[in-house]
Amino acid sequence: MIYFFWLFALLALIGALGVLLETHPVRGALYLLLAFLSIGFLYILAGAPFLGFVQIIVYAGAVVVLFLVAIAVMSLRRIPDDRDLGPRGFLALVFAGAFFLVMLALLRHAPVPAAPTPTPGAPQPLAEALFRQYLIPFEIVSVLLLVAIVGAIVLVRRRPGP
Repeated sequence: MIYFFWLFALLALIGALGVLLETHPVRGALYLLLAFLSIGFLYILAGAPFLGFVQIIVYAGAVVVLFLVAIAVMSLRRIPDDRDLGPRGFLALVFAGAFFLVMLALLRHAPVPAAPTPTPGAPQPLAEALFRQYLIPFEIVSVLLLVAIVGAIVLVRRRPGP
């Protein structure tokens, strides 16, 4: 079981790095699909099958298809290679590396809790936690998604030519 965890964790990291480093939009979306699928399988391995299947169906299925349709509609080509990071990019890499090292140190010394025994097919405990304990963060995420959708519409909308 631990081997599957490390396999899917490695695939999720490869997918995330592929999204960051790929200059071709379609291949970037396929790397995103790999990351989403791997994270879904990690949820399933962690004893949350409902959350894992929602991750796979909603994100890997719907969101990646939406990205691919948007890429096809906008007829995007290869993004020009601009690897010059500048001072902001360098500072972002330094902060990301520091964050990674801090998280690694925390994870090395954190106790690993025992996985709870899941109740197959029972989304009720998840729904109760989501809509009682985490209602405000859930609503904040929904507003952020709405802002992202409106932003995408504004970016895609064609302006009339001169």
